[in-house]
Amino acid sequence: MQERSVRMNSTPILPAPCYRTLMHTVSVHFGDLLSTWDAWSAATERFTAEQRSQGQALLTFLFGHLSEVAVQESAFIEGFLKTVSGLKPPLSAADVVLMLSDFEELLLSVVRVELPDEDQEPVYHWIHSLAAKLIQAYLDVALPPTRDARRTTIDSTVSTSSTSSTAEETLFAKLLTFDEHLLSAHEASDVFHTVVIDSCGLAGFHRSALFLYNPLTRTVEGIYAHNIQLEEVRRIRENERRIPLLPAVLQIPKPVYIEDVTPVLPTHYVKHFGLTSLLVSPVRGPHGEPIGLLLADEGGQPFTEDSTRMNLMEQMLKRVALALGVHLQSRARQTTSRRSLTERELDVLRRIADGCDTKSIADLLHISEYTVTEHVTSILRKLSANNRASAVAKAFRAGLIR
Repeated sequence: MQERSVRMNSTPILPAPCYRTLMHTVSVHFGDLLSTWDAWSAATERFTAEQRSQGQALLTFLFGHLSEVAVQESAFIEGFLKTVSGLKPPLSAADVVLMLSDFEELLLSVVRVELPDEDQEPVYHWIHSLAAKLIQAYLDVALPPTRDARRTTIDSTVSTSSTSSTAEETLFAKLLTFDEHLLSAHEASDVFHTVVIDSCGLAGFHRSALFLYNPLTRTVEGIYAHNIQLEEVRRIRENERRIPLLPAVLQIPKPVYIEDVTPVLPTHYVKHFGLTSLLVSPVRGPHGEPIGLLLADEGGQPFTEDSTRMNLMEQMLKRVALALGVHLQSRARQTTSRRSLTERELDVLRRIADGCDTKSIADLLHISEYTVTEHVTSILRKLSANNRASAVAKAFRAGLIR
């Protein structure tokens, strides 16, 4: 009998075997998913103990009833909304959306480990679309009716609570728009381009630039820009020794606001680009590894720290990490489609990443220098890399080594 496909209204089509594998994986790891989230939320102090208990109840419903989506999606969504409304005391709108973001990230964490490579991309799109629909359904009932969408200002007479609700509504609407843009990305370069554009279009900055980080050479290199001459950005390649700010920011999980960059950036960059205030956001890969920096400002004009805009950027970059989890792995599968790296080749690659030369690698692995050279040649061929530094950079981005 021909396999049936599962369709959920406007969500991507997910083949039935792929769906069954996902459901089995969630069932097997049900307890681990809940305990992992509890550890996350406790360690980051995002929620109080009471809120974590509510979050556990919400995640228990989502994971426990996920198999119902294929049978009747509307009933699953209604059950989710009923579970949320039954939480006492109720979670705020921001907390519920954050919970759904965690739900998506937890699902993807098991997908990346347990599902076959060929199933990961369709499952990613299915999960991402489902999470977006849950957010939209929740916002439709949790927030007051939308005011005229064309309004760009709020009357000064509205109450503080109304203003807060409007701000939350705007934030969530922007995140949904960003999610839609990410869903249309076909490869990692599209994801990078999207976050550069939307840091201006959605977060309201005037210009932005993305720099990728090479962990082997400890350098950043300009790659994308918006409202800046791309050629000028791509000429920038700097080592962290010249920019002491770089290693510190790469270790911070959230965007960093700098009121005046004059003391922390080379003078010629400050003058050439007319820099004053700056928002510096670390871009992370699917395993939390730093892979770049996103810089955004108001076209050289000073600006003040804005918690709403900072939160939006933080949530956008979390979604970027999720999207890259699929696209970078997809690219890694393409570059290693003929034959995967052997365990010995991975050992050699890790030593190269640590800065070891051929002789040192031979001594550490108790093999001849000639054998090391053979392994390096094979690694370069499989990764389509021109040199050792390029091979390590590709391996880091593909998650082959950490």
